[in-house]
Amino acid sequence: MKKIFAVVMAVAFVFSVAGFAVAAEKAAAPAAAPAAAPAAEKKEADKKAAAEKKESDKKAEAEKKEADKKAAAEKKEAKKKAKAEKKEAEKKAAAEKKEAEKKEADKKAAAEKKEADKKAAAEKKEAKKKAKAEKKEAEKKAAAEKKEAEKKATAEKKAKTEPATPAAPAEKK
Repeated sequence: MKKIFAVVMAVAFVFSVAGFAVAAEKAAAPAAAPAAAPAAEKKEADKKAAAEKKESDKKAEAEKKEADKKAAAEKKEAKKKAKAEKKEAEKKAAAEKKEAEKKEADKKAAAEKKEADKKAAAEKKEAKKKAKAEKKEAEKKAAAEKKEAEKKATAEKKAKTEPATPAAPAEKK
């Protein structure tokens, strides 16, 4: 937009300079002289003014074309740069997204591992507790069996050492 404004101002400047040149030329001739001036001089001055105006217009048109060309090139370059920046931003966003997903997956895996370790520890503790209880129960059973065997052995020993007692007579009905 600034470039277009600059071109318009340049064209306006050229026209104003051309206008001042024509006005200066007209002012240079005395006020009475134009009426007395020969038609050839007037015609020559008009030709010269027309040629200067044409040259000025041509120059202004060339400057405008050059400015338009430059503005188009700058616009194209800006578009190209914006496209590259957008592509770079998309790449960066994709990389950040991938990194975030990786972090999330690592976090999830760590949580699952922690949970599995916790579960394994609980199972190990429970198995230890169960084994201890079974061992205690087995020791209790073995002790009871040993006691029973000792009792039986004592009873048998006692039965062998004591004389046989006569059986009580059975009551008759």
